[in-house]
Amino acid sequence: MYALRLSCFVLLFTSITNVSAEISRTWKQVSLGRAHTCGVLTNHEVYCWGDNVSGQLGLGREGGSTRPQRLNITNNPIQLTAKGDHSCVLLEGNTVKCWGQNSRYLLGRGLYRLLGPKVLRLANNPKAIQMGSAHACMTFQGDHAKCWGDNFFGQLGSGTTRPSFLPVRVNTQTNIKQIALGSKHTCALSNEGEVRCWGNNYFGQLGIGFPNRRRQDNHAYLLPQVVTLGSQAKQISLGEEFSCALLVDGSVQCWGNNQYGQLGLGNMQIKARPQTLNLSGTVKQIALGHTHACAQIDNGQVKCWGNNEYGQLGIGNTESQSQPRTVQLRMNAKTIALGKSHTCAILEDDTLQCWGDNVYGQLGLGNTQVQKTPQNVM
Repeated sequence: MYALRLSCFVLLFTSITNVSAEISRTWKQVSLGRAHTCGVLTNHEVYCWGDNVSGQLGLGREGGSTRPQRLNITNNPIQLTAKGDHSCVLLEGNTVKCWGQNSRYLLGRGLYRLLGPKVLRLANNPKAIQMGSAHACMTFQGDHAKCWGDNFFGQLGSGTTRPSFLPVRVNTQTNIKQIALGSKHTCALSNEGEVRCWGNNYFGQLGIGFPNRRRQDNHAYLLPQVVTLGSQAKQISLGEEFSCALLVDGSVQCWGNNQYGQLGLGNMQIKARPQTLNLSGTVKQIALGHTHACAQIDNGQVKCWGNNEYGQLGIGNTESQSQPRTVQLRMNAKTIALGKSHTCAILEDDTLQCWGDNVYGQLGLGNTQVQKTPQNVM
């Protein structure tokens, strides 16, 4: 009889444990790097997973993880940014902590990599921080911005091509509400809805056209250049060599490299000036990855286009798409985030779904299998 009762207890305990393990975490923010993912839960805990060769998971040790791992961060996180092989979080009180690759000293002079979160002493009460693969920028309460890192194409906006280990002010008289970073170019959105871009324009990613009707532009633009959109913008997002703006009327315009159809125009022709997409709905958010893009429509639908080599468009195949395709999510999305070749969406119930490249476990599913459709992250 005792053995029977013990067996029943073990079975009941196991069932309860399994049910608990299947309960999804609830998320309020997620950000994606080259091959890792970090997110903030609704209870303010910070988790990371995926590749960790440079310490980009912030766990204080080497070795990646195919499941979300909690970081030792106690302050309430306000904003999270992951890019390339590093990550940063802006905490309550305007403190910034960063971890991961530091080969260009974007995270401060010293070590080549930071295995655990360290205070970014370059930051001085920023309003927001955006990390790029080789340069970074911060916006401040006074509506100005500072950038640092690589500057070969003038992507710091300082008026020179000298790299800087310290943040230098973006040389513009326009106030800056939001700043976004591409591989070698940068764009800023003003409070009045004006967009200005600077840096490399070889593929037309600045949106200012090509000189003398040429098919490429070998110039580096060291100061912010006005992008003619025909209307005010309310959000900007940059990929490796292309850019998009969400306008106040809910339409989207994109420009730049279009090798994989990442401009969403139905062709693969480079466009050096903004082009309007046909998204069949009012857009609430845009997000750009390395060579793919997604938009969240006001009805909660998510549509993606561009490079689909690893299934990062979430449409069930690996064929690149030059026009937006609807992603079949478990329910409507609240926000979307894109990495180099993977994509995630926080749904209306605050749960998380991810898809695409997973060779380092960056989807957080406990395996390393590529996923061509959205998968639940527990």
